[in-house]
Amino acid sequence: MHNLQFDYQSAGMCGHRSLIHALALLGITITEKEACRQTGISRSKAQGSGTSEDKLIKAIRKAGCKSHAHTCHSEKQAKTLIDAFLKKGMPVIISTEDEYHWAVLAGKYRDRYYWIDSADPKLIGHWEWDDIAEWMEYDDTEYYFIGVEAKDMSKSVVKRFHILYPLLKLRQYRPIIRWLFNGIRG
Repeated sequence: MHNLQFDYQSAGMCGHRSLIHALALLGITITEKEACRQTGISRSKAQGSGTSEDKLIKAIRKAGCKSHAHTCHSEKQAKTLIDAFLKKGMPVIISTEDEYHWAVLAGKYRDRYYWIDSADPKLIGHWEWDDIAEWMEYDDTEYYFIGVEAKDMSKSVVKRFHILYPLLKLRQYRPIIRWLFNGIRG
């Protein structure tokens, strides 16, 4: 059973929260304490210096998943790879705000990309690609992201996140999500 309890971060913990959120989308539940242990970065250290991509990749592997890290120097190439990951049901941890912040792309439906941002007051939302690309762009030419692939992709909710999104926005979703998720998996 998925634990889709997305939560806000404390200062500097966006990398840990993005890891927790990406894994939750794959049906893997870890706590913040486990995220600290898997990244090798304590809460106090993360609050001071954040979480590097190398530490996120290490934690993804420790969670039993495969990481697909990419640096693209073309918006078109970044979109193509991200679309392919989302189509396979893989959440994508993205570097944003000039590489000072991590967030998660949780799904795509038509022209909308669904995101989870532990520092945003809305926590979850959706934008068109141009807004995502602008958010991710570093130094006018670079896009960095990590696709997260579980051994068992059948538990991923990424392909149907757009169905869950309105319910998640209600914030009173646990019983409804359990019912809906069990109904979708049939």
